[in-house]
Order: sequence, then structure tokens, then C-alpha cells
Amino acid sequence: MLVFLGEPKEIGKFEIAAVVADHQTNENLKKWVDEAPGKGYPPIPIPDAIKGCPVATVTVEKVGD
Repeated sequence: MLVFLGEPKEIGKFEIAAVVADHQTNENLKKWVDEAPGKGYPPIPIPDAIKGCPVATVTVEKVGD
């Protein structure tokens, strides 16, 4: 999977989250991925995880392209 963190000019720390979601939530997220570029990538809340699978997060720092 290819991931972009901000615009090329945006440098700094970003938090990345991973969540195990049910089928319908996954479909909703895929729809957001398809539609988000045309809407300026509006933020969305982290979806609820499947019970027993906590959200995992990691902070990364982008220093340049």
C-alpha cells in the first residue's frame, strides 16, 4: 500500500493509526479513499475497532521528500 503523509512542503511529525475493522467499515473507508482527493482529503474519525483488536499508533517524522 502506498501512503502519502501531507503535502510535499509539509515536514514534521505525523501519527499513523492502524485499526482492524468489520466489513462494512472497511467498505466505508475504501469509499472515502476513492472520494477524498476531490474533496481535499477531509479528516474522518478513527473507526471503531473490532473487539479485542486495539488501535495501534506510531509517530513518524517526515524530514523531506
